[in-house]
Amino acid sequence: MVMSENVKVSVILPSYNVGQYIDECLQSVVNQTLLDIEIICVDADSVDGTKEIIGSHLSDSRVKLVTSQKKSYGYQVNLGMSLAHGEYVSVVETDDFIAADMLEKLYSIAKKEDADIVKCGYYAFITGLDGKYLTNEVSLDREGIKSGGPFSFIDYCNKSQGTDPFIWNALYKRSFLLDNAIFLNESPGAAFQDCGFRYQVYACVDRAIYVDKAYYYYRRDNASSSMFNPKGLVFNYNECSFLADKMQLAINGDNLKAHFIAETIIATMLTSYRFCLLNHIKDEMLAETMNKFRGLIKQMLDSKALILDDLSENMKNEVLLLLDSYEKYASFVEDKFSNLDKNATDFIATIKKANGIVVFGAGKIGKSVYTWLVKNKICSDLSVCDNSPELWGNEFFYTIVRSPEEVMVCDSKVFVLAAGKHNCEIKKQLVDSGIGEDRIVEYLYATHPLLCTGTMMDIFYSC
Repeated sequence: MVMSENVKVSVILPSYNVGQYIDECLQSVVNQTLLDIEIICVDADSVDGTKEIIGSHLSDSRVKLVTSQKKSYGYQVNLGMSLAHGEYVSVVETDDFIAADMLEKLYSIAKKEDADIVKCGYYAFITGLDGKYLTNEVSLDREGIKSGGPFSFIDYCNKSQGTDPFIWNALYKRSFLLDNAIFLNESPGAAFQDCGFRYQVYACVDRAIYVDKAYYYYRRDNASSSMFNPKGLVFNYNECSFLADKMQLAINGDNLKAHFIAETIIATMLTSYRFCLLNHIKDEMLAETMNKFRGLIKQMLDSKALILDDLSENMKNEVLLLLDSYEKYASFVEDKFSNLDKNATDFIATIKKANGIVVFGAGKIGKSVYTWLVKNKICSDLSVCDNSPELWGNEFFYTIVRSPEEVMVCDSKVFVLAAGKHNCEIKKQLVDSGIGEDRIVEYLYATHPLLCTGTMMDIFYSC
């Protein structure tokens, strides 16, 4: 048993009806190489056996089970935080799991750097038909985000450091959260309550460390996940409204923080709205929510929290159009996506009618394309080839990397070019070898693992 004063990390596991996943998650936490931890399971009265599975782990004195009286992810995490004794705290989603040395590695860095937060990379994964995981690494050293540190609020404010969108791939110094009164919105359900939390953290942090190594495994094919909830825009608005109200109290005249929060709210809502239209989610809630958002924009303008000239030119123009009329703004976004819809439809139609697909390119883009094809069950006959002889024969998810000559003998398969800047020369290579252009499509869409493991349409978002 770990004495409360000796707990290095408190791990909070909020759960509700995750019986399919909870044992794998809990096993990954119980078996951490860092032993001085406490594991606080906060269950919202599950009815699918989740509580019983947690109960089977209570022989480990570090594991505690608390039943939440509210079915609210925010309330559950806040309750766990209130019971925590650790120097640092971590939140692990109970349909995910973590590497055995995650807490030890991050805690060691946190202590060395006296960090308020330490964030790591993660693997976005889906489960294939045979139960095998398809994992794609998401580095914290990528466009807009740098590994290293320490970074502070000023770095986020002047955009010299990007904001990672998740709260679970991190350790938080508990005293930092308490001193700044940082907590989650306790709205019902489990959808986007981490949004308000993370931006409170970014607005208050002095020492954030980013580790360019993945330790967290983020499940992307749980159908009940909030990421796939069609009411995402409504939930995001609720979080933005909560954030605006809470930070207005905490800012106390700090205009820099006010501007940061206001810009964050604008970006969150406009992005969420675009995803709704991209996925053809159209109902009366969109108009109602965006009109509420117009009111929030006017409120932030009146309080001088939002300065339109501080926004990028494109974002400023979108905000002005929305303020003028929701109908005009909706029409603008729909027009913007009209050509995209045709490109997406043509691309998907071509590969859906294929008798088989060859992904040409065994690098990161190829992995993302292959994962997207599997996730969306577009084709069961998938092959991968590459021009690099050193890759031939290497395992690649469900298959092995082959030479182009091996797969060219298949006279009906469609080739999806997934080699980035080399696509043009590969297309010429295929045409010169007798492959008809009608069997060649170039992948020009998103390659980020989160978009490639999202809905079928998400890959077209960045086009």
